[in-house]
Order: sequence, then C-alpha cells, then structure tokens
Amino acid sequence: MTPPTLRLMDALLISGPEGGHRESLMRQAEMSPTTFYRGLEPLLEMGVVVERRGHYTLPLSHPYNFAYKLWHDQARLLELPQRLRVELLSLIDKIQSGLGDNLLALWVHGSAAHQTMGDSSDIDLLAVLRAADEDFDVKGWREVQLTTLIVGDFREDYRHGDNFLRTILSHGLLVFDRGFAQEFYVAPFPAPVAGYRKEILERIQNRFSFFYREKALEDARKALSSLAVMVGRLLLEPFGVLPAGKPQLLEHLGLFLGAELTETFRRALAQDELNLKNLLEWKWDLESLLERFDKHVPYFQEVFRGLTGSSQEFESACYEMIGSVYPYVLRQKRNSEGIEMFLQREGEQEAVCCKSMVGAFTEAQLGHLSTHRPLTLVLNVFREIPVERRPPLPPGLVEEAQRQRIVIVDSRALWSKFLVKTLVRAYFWPAAGDLEILIEHLTAFAQDNQLEWVAGLQDPPEARAGYGELLEVQYGSKLKPGYYRFLAPVVFPK
Repeated sequence: MTPPTLRLMDALLISGPEGGHRESLMRQAEMSPTTFYRGLEPLLEMGVVVERRGHYTLPLSHPYNFAYKLWHDQARLLELPQRLRVELLSLIDKIQSGLGDNLLALWVHGSAAHQTMGDSSDIDLLAVLRAADEDFDVKGWREVQLTTLIVGDFREDYRHGDNFLRTILSHGLLVFDRGFAQEFYVAPFPAPVAGYRKEILERIQNRFSFFYREKALEDARKALSSLAVMVGRLLLEPFGVLPAGKPQLLEHLGLFLGAELTETFRRALAQDELNLKNLLEWKWDLESLLERFDKHVPYFQEVFRGLTGSSQEFESACYEMIGSVYPYVLRQKRNSEGIEMFLQREGEQEAVCCKSMVGAFTEAQLGHLSTHRPLTLVLNVFREIPVERRPPLPPGLVEEAQRQRIVIVDSRALWSKFLVKTLVRAYFWPAAGDLEILIEHLTAFAQDNQLEWVAGLQDPPEARAGYGELLEVQYGSKLKPGYYRFLAPVVFPK
C-alpha cells in the first residue's frame, strides 16, 4: 500500500465504527482532496472501506482491517520513548507469562497509550481473563494499575454500555489478543442501559464518603479524581465526545463548558491543595453540575444537532442559542436581503447572519454578506468534522471582519455560552410578572445585598409578589440553590 493509503487507514481507525466524512478524514490524515482520493481508491476496490453517501467506514469485521488494527497498535508501542517502551514491553511479557492460557486479551490505556505520561503517571492496563486469578500481581518500575475482568463481566459491561470499556475500545492499544477482541470492534458501541451509569456513579460517591469519614486524605483524593472523570465523561457523552484521557477530557470540557466550570474538574484531578474540606466542596460542585445538566440533556442534544446538521438546522439552533445568551431584545423578521434575525441594542438594530459550511469561510466571502452594519456573523465551518476536532477561525479573517464592522462568532463559542448560561444561572425578579434580569457576577452581587433564603428550586414560591423582590439561584453559586428574598435595597453590578 502507498503512504497516502496507510495514512487514510490510520484516520479511519481513529474515527471508529462510525467512520467519517471526507473533510474530517482529510484533516485527520493531513491530505489534500487529490491525495485523499488517490489513497481511497485502492481501499474501495479491495472492499476494505465502505462508502455510503460520502461517509466512509473501515469495518473491523474484515480480517485484513482487524489485522491492520493489531499491527497499528503494536506500532504505537514502538513509538513511545525508549525507557517507557522497554518498561511496557517487559510488563506485557510478565502478564502473558504469568497468566498463560487464562489471558484472552490485554489493552494498554490512559496516558501510556497516548504519550502524555508524566513522571508520576501510572501505567494503566486492562486484562480479560477466562477465570478470576486473585493471586496474580505484576509490578514495574513505576506504579501499575492492572484492571482484570473475567470474560462474563466484560461482556455484561459491554452490553450495558459501560463508559470505561467504550474508552478502552476507542482509544486503548490492543497489545495481545487470543481471538477474543474482534467482535467488540465490529459495530458501534451499545447505548448506555438506563440506570447503569447511576449505579457506577453511586459506587464512586460511596467510596469517597467512606474515605472522607475515615479522614483518609489520599484515598479520598483518588476517589474524587474518579468522580471528576466520570462526571466529565457523562457531560460530554450526549454529544458523542469521548476523550482519550484526562488531558483531553479537560481540553474538551474547556471547549464545551468554558474555563470557569472546567476549573472545578481541573482542581479535582490535580495533586495539590489536598485537604478534606476542599475535596468535599469540589465533590458537591461536581454533583450539582451533573444534576443540573441531567435535567436539560434532551434540550441540549436537540440544539447541538444544529452544529452538525444542514444550514437550515443550524439557523434554527442559532435562534435558540442567541435568544438564550444575548441580553438584548431579539426580533425575528426577514428584510430585503433575506436576514431574519436582529438584535436590538442601545437603540440600534444589529443584524445576525448564520453561515454553516462543509469547508472553510474565507475573507473573500465577507463581501458577499449583507450590507447591513453592524453585523454579527455566526460561523459553523467544517460542519462534517466532529465539533471537538474543528480548527479555530483564522485570526486574519476575524481582523478583516472587524474592519468592516462585522463581529464573527465561532459557533462553538456560542454553543459554550448557551450551555453555561443554561447551567449557571441567577435571576432577579424586581416584581411579580416582570422580566427576569440575569445576574452575571453573582458573588459580588450577593456581597452587596442581604439575602434571606425562602425556598428550594424544587419548591418555588407560588406567589412571588408575596415574598417581595426575589433572586433565583441555580448551580454556579456558593449560595444554597433556591429562592432568596432581599432584606436591603438591591445594588446592581456596574
């Protein structure tokens, strides 16, 4: 096979059973359109790649493809730094020798599989066994985390849509297989069974609570780290985002949740600031965020589909997101140039133009936009590429737009603001029936006013006028989530 063909095979492997569109695969393999089709043609002729309406998959049910998968994962081991490579190969040999015929499959996962290991990182492995072996243990130059599952438990967890196994199959390196693993690669991973994630989450929470009561600081920290990983994955899972490890988890959470909320996860995963009081507060923050998120999952998914859908679907999603994010009066009407959305701000109408494209948006295309100024342009470029893999907008494009009184908004930035605004809210009602006023800086706002807790969010006051001026606080505040009454004149932040 030619080098372009091999690069395309690698890109298809990374895309998993779902495969990818041309633009996504081209960027993954760093190919031009000409090189892409030159590499693709022999794969289609041999039948190792399947194409449906411009969407390409590398089915691992094909014996050649699965053999390539095994070779590819072994080659990834050889690319590791020498000391780590020697240590890993030694561990793999010890596990194979020590478990013998009882070993069915072995994966390397975590930072060792993605060349992100630090000096204190563990080596993470998963072994599937025919039968339990309580006496087997393996040690290396650094700490080794060897998880073992007997074959029945592996199949049950897979059938239930276990997030850990999904990560292993999507990002782990299969370094040994006795004819067991292929069947779990041939189809998209099963959807989570209702309640299964909750059981796993409760086990982690109970483990933290036990260590917290026992004042076992280091064990409590590890339990909180597991909780942060679990919660982070649950927040990203409804959007089809599966991080390979902790660094990528934080990167993707930053893209979806913004820096402020992601900091909660960063602290929970860090090695420093170790005291039980902080750990407990971070645990509450994580749980509160997940609880709030779960109430909105179908709504979030419906809006998120616009980021990968048609231009019409994207425009509809934009109306929803902008209406939630922008504190201006939103008016929708069609003008002579076909623009349907306007923001009313400081007595001036600001037009909003939404563009969703398969490829990039260039500076030359700015001249074909509406002549209305000021203009906000919401760009959804490379819509067939997964959201977390899309490139940032070119700085030159943004600067040229500014010179033309056009504000360019990356659709991903708009999505992040929309999601956070829905999760982190504090609203003030001056009087019954008035429009709510969003409080942006809640901590400073609360310090300037005396507040009296009135009711929890699950039991809102029936008649707001009877309680005077009210503040509703949801996740994102150190105040108790619920409704508050003001005991002093309200001081609005400047």
